[in-house]
Amino acid sequence: MKKIPKVRPISRTFFCEECLKNHTPKENGLFITIGATGRIKVQKYTGGGVEGFTPHFVQLDHLASFNVQITVACAVDGCGIDIYHDDDFEEFEFDIIRSRTYKIRKEDWTALQDFKDKYYYI
Repeated sequence: MKKIPKVRPISRTFFCEECLKNHTPKENGLFITIGATGRIKVQKYTGGGVEGFTPHFVQLDHLASFNVQITVACAVDGCGIDIYHDDDFEEFEFDIIRSRTYKIRKEDWTALQDFKDKYYYI
């Protein structure tokens, strides 16, 4: 596989076993999403989602003839990321603390990029 230039990560809903075990997302818990324009948004969970199904960052890492390698991180605070509030600048910052790597077919990557679940909210 050849290394590709950094591509902006996308947000997609994935199942997270850790979140299921921890009964997250929890009321008023923080999570992050990435909008279509690349804007990162910190949000509070207000209810209505399904435990274990949470927003994830998905980053394309490597590209080959038929496959791609992606890195996926749960975007729930305390699971795949840690969110910090910087009081001096009124900003949020985050660190990715846990992620997984997958090799998938190029067609599946394209489908993942194109899929927008407008009806699922957490």
